[in-house]
Amino acid sequence: MKKTSFDQDLWGLTQFNEIGYDKCQGKLFIFYFSGTILEFQEVTEEDVFKIITSPNKEDLVENAFKKCFPFVHHQSQAALSG
Repeated sequence: MKKTSFDQDLWGLTQFNEIGYDKCQGKLFIFYFSGTILEFQEVTEEDVFKIITSPNKEDLVENAFKKCFPFVHHQSQAALSG
């Protein structure tokens, strides 16, 4: 999985500043400050670039990704490896 971190202050982020993408499995991971991880499935590279280039990353996830892609919640990084 490849991870990307965003400058929290530059982008005005309050919920997350890191995402991960597994191209082979089409899974996008959003790593929230709270420790929660959202795992989105069936995500293309183009969709990932939408988050990377969006000036409103958190709004895009809440208002588009959560409505368009199946996803599951994980409580921590350890849940992904288990």
